[in-house]
Amino acid sequence: RMRLATFVLVQVLLPLVVGDECCWCGKRYYQGTPSLPHADYVDVNPVEGVVVLSKSFYLAEEQLEVMTFVHGDGSDTYKIDISADSEKATFALHQPSARINQTTIYRTSISMHLQPNTTTTVNWILSAPSRIIASGTLNLAVAPSIEFLNRIGAVRIVYRKQDSSRYLERFSEHTNGAQPFFPFGYYISWPLIQQDLTQINRTIGNILHPVSPFSGLDTVEIAVSASAAANFPWMYDMRHNTDNLTSITEQVLRFRENSGIMSWYIADEPDGAGNTEGLPIGMAPTVVEAAYRLIQQLDPYHPVSLVLNCKYSAPFYTGFTDILMVDPYPVGIKTDFCSDMYGCCGCDDCTGNVTDVSDRMDFVGSLISYSKPIHFVGQGFGDGQHWTGAPTSQQFRIMTYLGFMHNNEAGISYWIQGDNDYPLLQDAIVLYKQLSQLIPTTYSENSIATPIIPLLPSPNVHASAWFNPDTLLAVAVVCNVANETVSGVSVRFTNFTVLAAGVDVLFEEQPRMIEMLRGQFEDMVPLPPLGIRVYSVMVNDQRNMGDALLTTQAKQ
Repeated sequence: RMRLATFVLVQVLLPLVVGDECCWCGKRYYQGTPSLPHADYVDVNPVEGVVVLSKSFYLAEEQLEVMTFVHGDGSDTYKIDISADSEKATFALHQPSARINQTTIYRTSISMHLQPNTTTTVNWILSAPSRIIASGTLNLAVAPSIEFLNRIGAVRIVYRKQDSSRYLERFSEHTNGAQPFFPFGYYISWPLIQQDLTQINRTIGNILHPVSPFSGLDTVEIAVSASAAANFPWMYDMRHNTDNLTSITEQVLRFRENSGIMSWYIADEPDGAGNTEGLPIGMAPTVVEAAYRLIQQLDPYHPVSLVLNCKYSAPFYTGFTDILMVDPYPVGIKTDFCSDMYGCCGCDDCTGNVTDVSDRMDFVGSLISYSKPIHFVGQGFGDGQHWTGAPTSQQFRIMTYLGFMHNNEAGISYWIQGDNDYPLLQDAIVLYKQLSQLIPTTYSENSIATPIIPLLPSPNVHASAWFNPDTLLAVAVVCNVANETVSGVSVRFTNFTVLAAGVDVLFEEQPRMIEMLRGQFEDMVPLPPLGIRVYSVMVNDQRNMGDALLTTQAKQ
């Protein structure tokens, strides 16, 4: 399965493990074996230190984010002194953004003027009133905007000025300059990718993720170049080379100029299986760190990505990737096979419901203080191993929408079993067509996202809304995650003017419009279990969307 320029000084303290059985997410496989701490990694804490995150990697004027890890409950007073080039700054740490185990995490933003097209040394000192806690030096590579705009195939992570949310931007020979780019694609087997890619059907998505190992770099180059010609770039998989820096160097230098590359994928669930005693959370973060820092030096024009499986592991790895992918696969898991202390169900700490997707997307974002854009990996399989069956069409579709609506700034990929006739692949094609229609509103340079706030609490209804002030178009998505029908949905937009007399209901067999009165509409067509409803309306709000309020009533 399965922001540029992040530089981190974080190590991990790991408990000693005794026994022969392999581990997963910090838990033993077998009931009755000596227990390890639960998957929240009790007694496993990042070393105290500072993570420097570049917010706009390709701009000469850098807006830096700083994440700080300190042991304790955050009751002490901490400050950071930081310098880069001739710039110096000192700031105090106030409100913690997250906690994991005995570690408190802070997040702060600072502005620094960095020289473009250079490698800048960043020095930092973390201190409390009576002691210096830690210090470090990081090398930050800075590339100018003009360099990006002249680099075919380059991808960068851009911050929106209005709310600091993020989107990906790609410069392609197939488009008019750099354009917002929401990746949508699939993990695909290497034998399949060796077929004639010039005939690839672009209705299925816009990226591919061929799964390594590959059969020779000469063959890979042919396939990558064919993908470039088809405008179907790769998330280039190096999962088997994470600890082989020589191999990583060879591959990155060979393909970094090829527009068939979208990103570098350096690790597949490194937090999962602990194959070595004393390493219960899998591949040591220091191994991933070395690969990440190397690639950022070799190729600052493509982001690095990795996928995590365990619920609580993100703070240990988030400093060593630009795009953080999560792959909750909840449908069909055997929850009776595992507990808080043992077993691997295939979806760590999941309940087996579709809401495991939204819960994981929100939880991981909160755990890392929203410091990295998150990419959702969807479940399109289920027979064998940890799962009793694959998702139904309805489950597959609503998990996709939940993964799209909740804290997603970096795309969607699927792990789908089967051939081209596999039913869920056909559903994915439909979903790509639908989301492609929404992306200009939800993922543009000036898009504004806002949750829809329930007027009447309804935990079984998930809803989100977006507005694009350039097109004056707003869209709202409502999902019913319950096993009962929702009999009515009422949405009221506030703080802006509705320009249309009606709201279009999208993606239904028959076109439908609902009357809009004083900024509010009611849709009384029942929304079935696992149902999805998408609305579109013309509005004008002077680039301030305000709140969209939602009322729902569940059928008794």
